[in-house]
Amino acid sequence: MYKVYLGDIPLKTKEGAVLKPELKRDPVSTRVKLKIVPHLLRSRQAAETFPANIQVVYDGLFGTNTNSKLRTLSLQFVHHICLTCPEIKIKPLGPMLLNGLTKLINEYKEDPKLLSMAYSAVGKLSSRMPHLFTKDIALVQQLFEALCKEEPETRLAIQEALSMMVGAYSTLEGAQRTLMEALVASYLIKPEVQVRQVAVKFASTVFPSDHIPSRYLLLLAAGDPREEVHGEAQRVLRCLPG
Repeated sequence: MYKVYLGDIPLKTKEGAVLKPELKRDPVSTRVKLKIVPHLLRSRQAAETFPANIQVVYDGLFGTNTNSKLRTLSLQFVHHICLTCPEIKIKPLGPMLLNGLTKLINEYKEDPKLLSMAYSAVGKLSSRMPHLFTKDIALVQQLFEALCKEEPETRLAIQEALSMMVGAYSTLEGAQRTLMEALVASYLIKPEVQVRQVAVKFASTVFPSDHIPSRYLLLLAAGDPREEVHGEAQRVLRCLPG
């Protein structure tokens, strides 16, 4: 199925000449691709087959002749890869998947449903490959900013993605931890309640239990006017040792 979808990647003979055109199979039309991807979504082997899996993802998301339906199917395939691809086989895919997802999020704003799927895939990828995210605090800030500014129908997916990403940052030290403190503090005072909720989750999860600056942030959040925020902050504070 991959061979039908992708066609033949141009190969060279030993003498360096490109294979004859009559021996080369072109990729199928977008209409046929729309029929192939649902079959890939049902195949565990398809999720594991590198590099064809990432080639299909990038073609569906960014190919010249792609469309909204194929982008949606391609994002479903990314979710399928994140859920089913074994640890050893997802390692080479991770950076390329993350780059593709962030590129889509940055460049494609027309479809809130598609954006929501992309944000959700980022969250799932962080659960499978936390090391990819650990040093990338800028990505956390990007998602917090999106949670402030995106359309309401997209915000829930961003909130869930950030909540899934929290675990990737629990080993921060030194300057990286200080940077995260400042970031969390800045979003605890935003007007959007969802933003403050996620900031509380970061304050309560990213830092060790004896970390004084984050405990102070939780004390501030415990006085928040919204129950969703102050209730969680108070719950965390009650569970702290000492």
